[in-house]
Amino acid sequence: IIAPVIAGLAGYVLRPIVEERTKRYGFRVLSDSVTYEIGNNGRYTLAYKTRLEAASDHRMAYPIGYQWSGSGKEGVPKLNNPGQQLMAPVVRSSSKKQQKANPYEALSISGEGNWHYWFVAFNPPIHKGSRTTIDYSQEFQDTKSNTKPYLYYFVRKPMKELTLQVKFPTKELPTKVKGSYIKTNDPNRPYKKSGVVYDKHKQWATWTIHHPKRGYYRLDWYF
Repeated sequence: IIAPVIAGLAGYVLRPIVEERTKRYGFRVLSDSVTYEIGNNGRYTLAYKTRLEAASDHRMAYPIGYQWSGSGKEGVPKLNNPGQQLMAPVVRSSSKKQQKANPYEALSISGEGNWHYWFVAFNPPIHKGSRTTIDYSQEFQDTKSNTKPYLYYFVRKPMKELTLQVKFPTKELPTKVKGSYIKTNDPNRPYKKSGVVYDKHKQWATWTIHHPKRGYYRLDWYF
């Protein structure tokens, strides 16, 4: 009789702690899908499809961030869902002197390029328990051919599913695509992971990770 009571009390005490650890800016991330499409003449398109659930009432904004290794024009992002609007961007330098400046700066395994954050505003606001999807895309043009052959995502909070996918141009198909996982406390030791599906005929590489751990998930391709 006592055991169920103790278990119930433990669940009651631990629940708010667990819930707090899964929140990010007042939301819980249910899933995220990142698509990186490589075009011709140094053109690229980055797209996020993020499913969120509000963890508290009156949530009005959520940040979308990226770090691009190319050098050239970065287009204005597009949002495909009604009731969402882009707010002004925040740019963070990748200089080591500024690494401890602001709490919204993500840990980085790359010294390439600056971090950029666009804030997505919700109108009307999102309330606790409600779900929404941010469908975001942005175009880039690398005029100096500096873009590096990889795509990575930093998992900050627990989620159900993460998908990374890359589409390659017909004339520049890689011979190999691999996935790896990197812990935040050991950034120089990548762990090779299976599950990457690379279809040369369709020109797509896709990696779906269920219940990803905190850390970096990275797709690398080789020619």
